[in-house]
Amino acid sequence: MITAFVLAGRIGASITAELSTMKVTEQIDALEVMGTNPVKYLVVPRFLACTIMLPTLTIFSTFAGIGGGFTAVVTLFDVNGYFFLLEAQKNLFVGSVLISLIKATSFGMAIAAVGCYKGFSIPTAGGAEGVGTATTGSAVISLITILILDFVLNHILFNILGLV
Repeated sequence: MITAFVLAGRIGASITAELSTMKVTEQIDALEVMGTNPVKYLVVPRFLACTIMLPTLTIFSTFAGIGGGFTAVVTLFDVNGYFFLLEAQKNLFVGSVLISLIKATSFGMAIAAVGCYKGFSIPTAGGAEGVGTATTGSAVISLITILILDFVLNHILFNILGLV
């Protein structure tokens, strides 16, 4: 979830700022006039990028957390590194990794969808103030959406499907 929060604050807000600026400066209207579908041209690549990159970043952050834990335990508490790695391997379940990747994928989809929606829904007369408001709103809505999705996915994956 922390990786998703960082991505929502950084990338989700960036998507909203970019698209809302394009909307205010009527670049999206120009794309439509040229016969280009703005959703296919602007939304789909951002949606796919967030959907693919959040699980990738989740894997990197998991390894970074294990590496940081290893470093802290070995240097601060003088624990045998081999023992730490054996315990980490014993307690790291494939199901947990798959669940985290399912959640990360859905969080990435939600961040991109909220960012693109907020970017496209700004009124043309909003100007720079509207871009700032949309960007802030995008970050807040993305964070709340992540929390709600986490609750719903936990309920579905653990209580209904019985995954461990």
